[in-house]
Formats: sequence, C-alpha cells, structure tokens
Amino acid sequence: MQTFTPGQDGYREEIAGFQTGIESAPKLVVAATTADDVAGAVRHAAARDLPWRSRRPATACAPRPTGC
Repeated sequence: MQTFTPGQDGYREEIAGFQTGIESAPKLVVAATTADDVAGAVRHAAARDLPWRSRRPATACAPRPTGC
C-alpha cells in the first residue's frame, strides 16, 4: 500500500479518477491494492478519529445501488 500527500509525486495521478468536474484535494490518499490494505487504512483512520471515504476511481461518480 502506498500513501500520497498533496505535492508528492504520484498524488495527482491517484486522484485523477475522482470527480473531474469538482476540484478535490484530499490531505492523504491511500493507494490500496488489496482488501487488507483497505482494512488497514480504515482501522488507522478509526483509531485516530479521522474522517475517511473509500472510492474506486472507475465508479466514483456512479449512483449508489438501492439498499447500500
């Protein structure tokens, strides 16, 4: 798992798939490649009471299915 902060090489590429019509500048981006990466990032944020949001670039703009 890699992490990126604004100004760091790779940061812009990691956020490029998110809402392209809205400027976005998260303070930290986690490039998770496995379910364990995602779980670890969520645990880290939860333990520190940090806000977090999970997004997949290909579906970041897709509507949520009913019941989610």
